[in-house]
Amino acid sequence: FRFRPDSPAPALGIQPLDPTQSGLQEPYREKFIGRRIRTRITPGNQMLRKPVTVKMTCSDPAAEIRFTLDGSEPTRDADLYQKPVQIDSPVTVRARAFAQAATDLVGARVTFAPPPAPITEDFESLPVGAVAPQATTAEDQKLKQYTARVSDQKAAGGQRSLRLADGPGQQRPYTPHVYYRRHYIEGPMLGRFDVNMDAASSLSYQWRHYESGYRQGPSVTILPGGIVTHGDQKLLTIPIDQWVRFEVRCPLGEDAADQFQLRVWLPGASSPQVFPGLSHSAGFTRLDWVGFVTKAEREAVCFIDNIEIRPAD
Repeated sequence: FRFRPDSPAPALGIQPLDPTQSGLQEPYREKFIGRRIRTRITPGNQMLRKPVTVKMTCSDPAAEIRFTLDGSEPTRDADLYQKPVQIDSPVTVRARAFAQAATDLVGARVTFAPPPAPITEDFESLPVGAVAPQATTAEDQKLKQYTARVSDQKAAGGQRSLRLADGPGQQRPYTPHVYYRRHYIEGPMLGRFDVNMDAASSLSYQWRHYESGYRQGPSVTILPGGIVTHGDQKLLTIPIDQWVRFEVRCPLGEDAADQFQLRVWLPGASSPQVFPGLSHSAGFTRLDWVGFVTKAEREAVCFIDNIEIRPAD
């Protein structure tokens, strides 16, 4: 804020700055930009699952609030906020207040995002040998016989399913595996699939939370012989070489309760076996990853069909 004794600045007509007369901290802020006022939009950022009523307020009740619904910066010519605004489709709402001798430095911004697209896959439209669409498939790069590919050998409905061939000697014991990435953050969620296991197969179905640290969500493992487990708890035994339906239901977001429900439909059964109150990691509140992980220790083949991942009805 001051020049060196040998500075050429004064000769050029440049005057030193008096620090006692400047700055954006009080009391100098008001001199240059006026009182600071703040705008608020409620509710905050969220996934739009149903119509939402949006309210806007300012720390100065006399201020005018101008807003936009396309994410652009509000100006004095933007729409004037006069009453709560109904939002029924994904948008970014921005608002800024204007008042005499005052400045709203940053305004407010809230995004109402669309929910992630559900996954519904029966593999019927895919050629034999294809990988699962919308998913990532991990396979051993040397032992090419161990794959997760579309097959016409068996199907729970229709003509095709996903065949997972597993066996020893792979670089990683959890290949092949197939996983989907989504970002569901609230509400009750449902995961469903049909599976056909041979006697040697071992398969784990897992939900995971990755944002702000890893947390294990609902998980179920089918061991060789068709033994279904959750952690150290044996739940039931399913028949070998027959199609069995699994369904997981779990709340996310504010409704998360560190528990989930498993339903299993055995062949020919009119109603499922229900296993409520199964635990998962504390703090699992969002669904970022859903996967099918093979764990067989010898040659084994299982089939998966009719995969669903979506908000529960």
